[in-house]
Amino acid sequence: MSARENALVALTAAVSAAVTAPVMRDAAWPERVGPAGLVIVRDGRIANATAMLSPLAYIHEHEAEIELIVPAGASDRAALDALAMAIGAAIAADRMLGGAVEFAEPGPLDLDAFDIGDSAAIRAARLPVTLTFTTAATPLA
Repeated sequence: MSARENALVALTAAVSAAVTAPVMRDAAWPERVGPAGLVIVRDGRIANATAMLSPLAYIHEHEAEIELIVPAGASDRAALDALAMAIGAAIAADRMLGGAVEFAEPGPLDLDAFDIGDSAAIRAARLPVTLTFTTAATPLA
């Protein structure tokens, strides 16, 4: 498994352990969600790769995205906040995600990230997470 894939699997596992909502990776956008909500971990992209010489190594900053989705209602903002806090606490407790990365850093919660349109059934937010890890010899390792 590549270092990138290993980092994303570790992030998904950390998120799954932190919340009671179902957690999926790169799933289709739902029309409805259960009362606990839904969390989708998106693969994102490599934002930066820096080559280090002697020995050759690449330091990657991978920007993954976590989508938090809850049923719409009077407490939807509080539910999104609770999910984000649980995920943030889990990452803060293990910044290395079990050794899969050198550092994991959640970014600010974006409550205005999604234009849901006419759907009044759900509310969503986006939580970016930067995963820093190193590969040897090739940026694809």
